[in-house]
Amino acid sequence: HHQWETFDLLSKQGICMQTVSIKWHNGFLWQAAESGDKQRVEFIIHQNKIDPKVIRRRNSDTLLFCAIRSGNIEFTQWVLSQNWCSLDDKYPDGRTALHIDAVAGHVTMIKFLCEQSPTLNPLVLDNSGNTILHSCAQEGHWDACHELFVSFFQANDNKNMQSFKTIKNHQGETVAQVAEKHGQFYFLEHL
Repeated sequence: HHQWETFDLLSKQGICMQTVSIKWHNGFLWQAAESGDKQRVEFIIHQNKIDPKVIRRRNSDTLLFCAIRSGNIEFTQWVLSQNWCSLDDKYPDGRTALHIDAVAGHVTMIKFLCEQSPTLNPLVLDNSGNTILHSCAQEGHWDACHELFVSFFQANDNKNMQSFKTIKNHQGETVAQVAEKHGQFYFLEHL
């Protein structure tokens, strides 16, 4: 909170944030994004003439990925409404927004993203060759996997359920095999 006090003091005194080091305004931007503070994010972007379409954090987070990782649906919706990014954007390692949610187990965020873009594909592969479903299995997030299944494969269709169970990653492993390999036995019980 000390940084926010400094930020507020600088902005109240009319000091353009461009005179503050890049490290400081980047820190303020990501801190504001993590807390879902739309007003501060807009102010920092405007004051520093930052292009929100290209700015990335050291870990390659975009504002969208930061919003999704935080699990803040309202802020995520706002970031998407600004047209700064797309749900099809990827990390350098090939992970999409749905990969991020699958690993985090954010079921409500997964549902929200699926509602925002019904064409999102849970079978897209990251650079490791894993689908989003495999990422859920690796982390043991059955609820997230189930939400993806309901959103994309219509859980009541036995034919789709069988195809879901046979989806393989680049290593030739099914979702169940990945869950077993990582000791996710609760996940296996629900498959």
